This record gives sequence, structure tokens and C-alpha cells, in this order.
Amino acid sequence: MITNIANIFKAVRNFYGLQQTEFAAVLGVTQGSISKIEASIMKPEMALWFKFTKSFHILDPCCCEYGGVEINLSKDKNQSSFQSPFVPQIAFDLKKNYVLVKDIKPILDLLKKEAAVQLKLIFEGYKINSRILYIHNHPLPINFVDEVLSCFNTVVSNQDLEKIDFEFNTSYGYSAQNLKMNNLRDCIQHIEKETKICKFYFDNENLYSVKISKEFSSVIDQLDFGDLFTEYLILLPYLLQQYLNKNNKRPIQEMKVNQNEWMVAFS
Repeated sequence: MITNIANIFKAVRNFYGLQQTEFAAVLGVTQGSISKIEASIMKPEMALWFKFTKSFHILDPCCCEYGGVEINLSKDKNQSSFQSPFVPQIAFDLKKNYVLVKDIKPILDLLKKEAAVQLKLIFEGYKINSRILYIHNHPLPINFVDEVLSCFNTVVSNQDLEKIDFEFNTSYGYSAQNLKMNNLRDCIQHIEKETKICKFYFDNENLYSVKISKEFSSVIDQLDFGDLFTEYLILLPYLLQQYLNKNNKRPIQEMKVNQNEWMVAFS
């Protein structure tokens, strides 16, 4: 956990463009304390942790458990866009939906392990600060997402997503574990609240269906993400349920498409 906190402190400080001395002043501690926390030498006391989450608009104070934060990106209700120091060349429109870091976090985590050099080059090519990975609700440029998924296609053999150890070290997984979800219906309802990309429909205990939201279907078609990203989105509730119930694996029997709707059936 102490490494998670170190990464979170550095990412949030960088996101707000603060030096350690400025960051320390906001939190009422010394620069030396911040330096030790960011070096994983010292863990912040509970009072400091909650002052940190309040001062920097962290939406979930339990985020230290899953290695990233979600930040209130709009400073006021009338704000229509924001400029991020992690992606300085883009002004993100807050009225639009984007693929967020947490939507593809398991893919990014896998690439960090299996294709670190290629992933680093992608970040450098788009001039994106890699600390963006610790801001889970940060939007991502769509072309960057497309290249990440192309890299993912080369890493995953046979497009077999079920062989990937997703671990769900994200707000999806942590919330699901914390809520003690035991069945697919709960996982589907939870994921549906979290993501705007897909709409999920629970049909029965062995079957659910998925529709890509209209706003994203045109983008996905335009960029030709291919079957792998689509399959990943469709299987998200199933993969989460498999992770939460490791002793009760339920293999998929069938996946089929009917116009814009996918069906997932399993034993």
C-alpha cells in the first residue's frame, strides 16, 4: 500500500503542477515529509491522508487500496473544459464522453509488464505524462487509446482475454470487492454505473447482453478498434466476476452479435 500512496502523491502533485514545497505548504507539513512519502519511506498519518483527499478534491478516500485516484476535474459547475498538464496539447471537453484511464487500466497494467518499452514509446510519441495512469477518471486522447490497443493486440496471443490476469487493481475492482459482490448481476449493475461506454442487460444467471453506447459506437467504427477492444468491453463484467470468484470459474459457452447488440452466455 505504501507504494500506492507514493505514486498517488506524486501523480496528484504533478497533476496540479506543484513543487514538493508548495504541495507540503497546502498540507501543512514539511517538504522533507512529502519527499519521504513519495519515496515510499514513510506512510502518511490518517489525518494527513484525509487532508490530502479533501484539499485536492479526491472523490474516494479509500483510493490508496487500488493504486490510483479519481479527482473532481471541474473546478466549478460552469466549467466546460479543462487543460491537463499530463496531456498539455489537448483541451478536454467536459460535456463529452471519453475513454477514461480506468476503462483500459487492466490493459495498460498488462502492457507495463509485457511491453514496457513499446508502451513508453507510445506515451512519449503523444507527449503524455505516464503518471496519468494514477488518475483513474482522467480522459484519454482517442488516437492514443487506439495505439495502445494496437500494441495490446500484438501482446495478447489468439485474442484470448480470459487468460489475462486482470487483477482489477482499479476503482472497479476495489468497489466490487468492498461491496462483496458475489454474482454476475451485481457486477453488471456496478460496471454499468461506472462506465458510459456500454449498456449492460442481465437476462438470466447464465446470460447477459451488451450494447455499445451510440456516442462510442461511431468512434469505435471510425478508428477500427477491431474485435479485441470490443470483446474486452463486452467481457468486463464477466472478467470482474471471475476475479471475485476465483474458486468458481464459469467458462464462456458462446458470444454472438445481433446487429449492435452482443450476447454472452456461459455455463
